[in-house]
Amino acid sequence: MKKLWMILLLCFMALGLIAQNQNYVPATLNVEEKAEANKSVFCCFAEENLEYPERSCFIGEEGIVVVQFTITEKGSVEDMKITNSVCENLDEAVLCCLEKTMGMWQPAMQDGRPIASVKKVYINFDMAGNPSHKDNALMMYKAALKSYSKGMDVESNYLSFTRQEQRKRTKFFERSLNELKEASKYAPEELPIVLWQAKAYEQLGDMTASKMKLDEYMRLLNPEETTEVEMAFIRAIK
Repeated sequence: MKKLWMILLLCFMALGLIAQNQNYVPATLNVEEKAEANKSVFCCFAEENLEYPERSCFIGEEGIVVVQFTITEKGSVEDMKITNSVCENLDEAVLCCLEKTMGMWQPAMQDGRPIASVKKVYINFDMAGNPSHKDNALMMYKAALKSYSKGMDVESNYLSFTRQEQRKRTKFFERSLNELKEASKYAPEELPIVLWQAKAYEQLGDMTASKMKLDEYMRLLNPEETTEVEMAFIRAIK
């Protein structure tokens, strides 16, 4: 009798899993290469061949993966790295797709000679029916500012610190940093997010990471170009 119940239970579980697998939320992905007049080999290839990973669809993973790589003078692809990670599944899907473009590239030319060039591509994985990436980023960004503010409130009593208060302060800044990292999954390279990451690292005593984020901020800084999303972040500070 017990065996019969176990068999029936396993059958129902299997049917449930099959039903779930047949009801993936519709998902889309867009490929973009900023500051490029024409689409690169990878953009064209990814639009045709990169698929939204089934597991990511199933558990609702989404965001903007940014991949950077170098096309050498000989047309080979080197130094592939994810500069804005969303999750392991999506990151790996992008890198695997990029690896398949080996042998398809022509090197950039300058004065009639081939030269190495660095490419950066943005792949937007978007689950249908979810809040927009902008809304998700703003929500996490505002939460990060609140956590940071709470950490600073603890810091105001620095002279009378106890170990418990120190742990509490660290917890708030770590939470703020994690929330900023979540925000960057939906809005990579947004100046306010990068700047506050630098500040959070500084409060946690990680000066190396703080300097790296400040350097990134300075590279991205362009006062003549302020995106709509960035303006929303700036307004959120006030």
